[in-house]
Amino acid sequence: MPRALSLGMTTQAKPANALVDTDTLNAFLSACQATLDADWTSRYSATSHPHMRAYHPRLSVELGRKYAKIVRTDGQAGSRSVFGFVDMTTGLVYKAASWKKAETNFPRGSVHGFTVSKWIYSIG
Repeated sequence: MPRALSLGMTTQAKPANALVDTDTLNAFLSACQATLDADWTSRYSATSHPHMRAYHPRLSVELGRKYAKIVRTDGQAGSRSVFGFVDMTTGLVYKAASWKKAETNFPRGSVHGFTVSKWIYSIG
């Protein structure tokens, strides 16, 4: 199983036929994380919900043969769920059908020219 690194990328090399480079994927992940952070802060302020700060979610990426799996880890609890999948050959974003499979009936967006808030709330 690939291990997630601090930059959100994994130790596994990207697929040879990938058109999405790691810089594009990291920019997408960073923008999604920033949107998630802003939403979390607005919902759970330090004064009204101080106990919730420990559960702040973090996003990371695990690269597979065809897809990059975006994983959400919830703070102290450490529970993990699949946030979505990025097709590394096309850059299309799909919601998760399961931990290992993307729901490919139709894409939810693209890492190229994405609108983060729309993607975040339609998938996450």
